[in-house]
Amino acid sequence: MDRLLALPWSTLGVGALSLVLCLVLFVAWILARRPVQRIDAIVAGRGPLRRGAASIGGEVELAPDEPVALDVKITQTGAPKTIFTSPKENVRDVRRVHYMKWETVGEEVVARPFFVRRADGERVRVEPPPNVKFRGKMDVCVEHTEHLCTFEARLRAGDKVYIEGTLSRPEPRPRPPEAEPEPAPAPERKGGGGYRTAAPRERREREEVAAEPPPMWVLGPPEGKTMRITRQPFQRPIPGAAERRRLHELGIGVGVVAALGVLTQILLQLPLVEWAYDVIAVAAGVVHLLAAGIFLETNTLTEPEEGLTAAVTQKRAVRPTVTPWPSPSLPGAGPFAGSSDPDAGRGTGVDENGEPYGRIG
Repeated sequence: MDRLLALPWSTLGVGALSLVLCLVLFVAWILARRPVQRIDAIVAGRGPLRRGAASIGGEVELAPDEPVALDVKITQTGAPKTIFTSPKENVRDVRRVHYMKWETVGEEVVARPFFVRRADGERVRVEPPPNVKFRGKMDVCVEHTEHLCTFEARLRAGDKVYIEGTLSRPEPRPRPPEAEPEPAPAPERKGGGGYRTAAPRERREREEVAAEPPPMWVLGPPEGKTMRITRQPFQRPIPGAAERRRLHELGIGVGVVAALGVLTQILLQLPLVEWAYDVIAVAAGVVHLLAAGIFLETNTLTEPEEGLTAAVTQKRAVRPTVTPWPSPSLPGAGPFAGSSDPDAGRGTGVDENGEPYGRIG
């Protein structure tokens, strides 16, 4: 702990900034997942119901004496069209293509109240308006001519539907107050000396007022919008989800790189023994080392300059203790500048005689 507190303020500041950045990215990731989890809950038919704008999914249950919940008829008219096309490899080969272009000219909707039972068992009463919109595959074509076609779709009991609307729930009725028990009358004495009571002192059976069940949830049309009923789960893309995901990935990458940099800087502050250098470079009269090794807490060896010079110039293995950053205590550029030895400062390896050079540790 003392060694950690002895680190420079810049190191601690960068580390704290990296932790804050990672925390912000984690919170942003959780917030970005909330819309996806909400859609998953709708599809699975779970989650608590709340007043206001909502989307529900479940199986259709018909109201009493109602044959179908929704009856939709769509009428389309077709007109012949002709286009001319040619393959790309032969622009002179012009072909004539005839097809029918169909357009919707009428839509008739007969909507009746029905119920939707979710997967968790909760029943919701759906009250669709006359202008409800149905999205899904039509069941059958009831009329078809050369230029006219009428399709029909019906919602029956057991069909899976997903609906957007506004949830409401009436307030539960207050429980009526219980009647106060009548006071027991005084006993009357009979002529035979016995006593009898004109009324029982206590009621053996009290009439309990049954508590009314909680009101049912009601789904009506959304405010300022048209109610939509679809047979397919909601797959509406979340606005800006792709952009936010790219920003999150970029931020996570920056945070990981910053954390690795801070970790490297902290490790480089500790003494290093049992190490082997990879590259030696001379710049501004200072030897720069790129090394990897084992970090310990205490220095047990002395005079690292002599061991480093011997390892580079005499190509033999030694075991000194040095630091892997530029330091005035390291030898200057004098022993290496203008050296005729081609192996000086080129790293670790074995020479032509089989002797290791540049090896420290």
